[in-house]
Amino acid sequence: MTVKNIEISQETRIALLEQTTSHIYQCLERMEKRFDKIDERFDRIDERFDRIDQRFQAMDEKIDRKFYQLLGIYAAGYISLLAMMGHGFHWF
Repeated sequence: MTVKNIEISQETRIALLEQTTSHIYQCLERMEKRFDKIDERFDRIDERFDRIDQRFQAMDEKIDRKFYQLLGIYAAGYISLLAMMGHGFHWF
């Protein structure tokens, strides 16, 4: 395979470089627009996750309140059982 020596003028070289840089710039602009769209999607997804986190936090607080209510009921039941046993066995 042989390489032919082709004489290209300086102006032609500059024109080709300008055309190439123009294509690269256009391609980069398209990529930037795509990344902007992707960023918008991720922002919307982040907002959804924030709302889901708020819901989980509200559920967690509700479960904590219910747990403390049940704990209080169990403690009151246990204390009343001990009081009845103490009264039945004449401990007091």
